[in-house]
Amino acid sequence: MNPPKPTAIVVGAGLSGLTAAYRLHKAGWNVKVLEAGDGVGGRVQTVTKGGYVMDTGATVICASYHAYMNLAEEIGLDKQMTATTPYVGVVRNGCIHELDIRHMARSTIKTQLFSVRSKVLLLRVIVDLVRARSKGLLDYSDMRKSAPLDTESARDYVLRTVNAEINDDLCEPMVRTMLLANSDKASKVEFFSALANGFGNRIAEDLAPLDPTGDDLMDRAWRVYSGLSGNASSLANDEEGVNIKI
Repeated sequence: MNPPKPTAIVVGAGLSGLTAAYRLHKAGWNVKVLEAGDGVGGRVQTVTKGGYVMDTGATVICASYHAYMNLAEEIGLDKQMTATTPYVGVVRNGCIHELDIRHMARSTIKTQLFSVRSKVLLLRVIVDLVRARSKGLLDYSDMRKSAPLDTESARDYVLRTVNAEINDDLCEPMVRTMLLANSDKASKVEFFSALANGFGNRIAEDLAPLDPTGDDLMDRAWRVYSGLSGNASSLANDEEGVNIKI
């Protein structure tokens, strides 16, 4: 006589809950999913009203979300995915400024969305991101490794290292779009994760090959920004990150 199957109860029918239920079912468990709402998908919902179709949650999955992409292929949903434009539009003063995520460093330098000063200071964020990734602090399979980064909100980090312009026109739109939260409610870890998934690979391609802990990073970064950094008097590497004097 075969032993009875173990039983699991999954609370929540969002993407994580449904994935857990799917994995448990494949492993031979009896699974029951409990959901407080009237539908599945969690924050990923589509509403049709007045002839309009609106996605109320995430609408884009970055190609760097390998676990999601592999799962979609496994359950046969990959054919329903549609490639999107590589451009991200940010509205400022009634004008749409486009950023090309295929060449983020180059696009950021050329855009008129940010002032020259902000572009130079933004280098601090890029260097911090490269360092975090090189140290394994953005491991989505074990977020405990991100604890050293989880010290402040995304807004506080950007205001401390860059300025209000970058927070208002880059950090805030990105966090709201990708994390469905305001920058003062999202952790610096989440901001770094959004950057790494949305733009990190592109930034790395634009600046690679780099030694993220050595002088090569500083030399290469300075060359990237040299055409715009007339107001910057020096660029130095210290224990807390990049020190840019304006």
